[in-house]
Amino acid sequence: MQLGRSEPVRVLLLRQPVPVHQGTDPYHDAFGTLRTSFHDRATLNTPSAASSAPRNDNSLACPAHTATESRPAPESSADDDLYLMTHHMCPHELKDLEFRVVSFPILTHVTVHADELDQALLGMYHHTTHYDGVIMTSQKAVQAWQKACLRVYRKLYVQQEIQLERMRVLGQVPFYVVGPATAKALQNIQVATPFKPTTIHGAEAGNAESLALHMMRDMNQSREPRRFLYLVGDKRSPALINTLQAHNAPVTLDELVVYVTDKSPGFEDNCALLARDIPRHMSDGALSGSMPSATQQQREDHGILGHAREGNLDVLATPASAPTEVRPDWIVFFSPSGGNYALQELVHRRWIVSQEAHQGCKVACIGRTTAQWVHETLGFEPHAIAARPTPDALQEAIFRDLI
Repeated sequence: MQLGRSEPVRVLLLRQPVPVHQGTDPYHDAFGTLRTSFHDRATLNTPSAASSAPRNDNSLACPAHTATESRPAPESSADDDLYLMTHHMCPHELKDLEFRVVSFPILTHVTVHADELDQALLGMYHHTTHYDGVIMTSQKAVQAWQKACLRVYRKLYVQQEIQLERMRVLGQVPFYVVGPATAKALQNIQVATPFKPTTIHGAEAGNAESLALHMMRDMNQSREPRRFLYLVGDKRSPALINTLQAHNAPVTLDELVVYVTDKSPGFEDNCALLARDIPRHMSDGALSGSMPSATQQQREDHGILGHAREGNLDVLATPASAPTEVRPDWIVFFSPSGGNYALQELVHRRWIVSQEAHQGCKVACIGRTTAQWVHETLGFEPHAIAARPTPDALQEAIFRDLI
């Protein structure tokens, strides 16, 4: 039904994009042939930094907008503030579809309980603690595990306690993940070879419930009790534990919180930057030239400094003075926790209108768990739900609505 539109389809992905120095972003690439892209991040706050950033003929790196210059740097990575806009052409039998795709994060993450994770890993190495597997349901957990492997290996090397047989046993511990992205991250961790996982299950699991069923199939050969190390964030879903308990699985999960989640300090700024960028790129068919940083006065004129809020507002109450700017056509949620952090700003801008699926932006979800959150929180069904947590599945779900 959208094939006749003359404007590009504007898609906002509420996620942290792949940093520019790591190449193109698969969630953007899924929307067709890349024509141009624009990157904006807090680390590029001087002309020299911008000029030294990796780039190619289709990539524009510019200094970050003013408010990001005073942001505290998260412990996790400076790339948490990355803003990525790309322009794509997607061939169709009737006419080419044009997409403007933007990614920026809702959340920032900080590693915690590093000592406890090191001790768990050392216990596995010294055979003082036995686990039948390690469970990771996010790439942030993989990052925490990688850091622990580096610390522990350094400690063992300095103390001359490297024993090949113990390393071999440690390498045989199976890992369980949710989805291909986490599996790939685990496969690619930069650690000493003995710490490289050799057995990874769950790459095809689309959610925690599917992973739990996969684990139980592996255990069907024996009803002996199993014990797993379960690396989680502070906002983890109970779905995995609930599914195992519902099936009376003989499983003990030793949960360890290895990262905590908070709202990205630049989320509102990035929304305002997008509201400014959409009309700026509507008139021509491609991004061109360098995009200047906004001055302080420009930021105030466009509301980029944020909107004053007093007291405890109902997150779904839309203020009468809400902005009336151009908005994306689609907003894609990747997790309930991220959605909860983003919702107040999205409702304030009327990009999301509670109980009204036909108003505001269309909503897409990366999976059923997030779709259930949309239904329970917003009061309507998402317009598109990815069948799997992959870029291609997300593009297919949105494309089905467009045609």
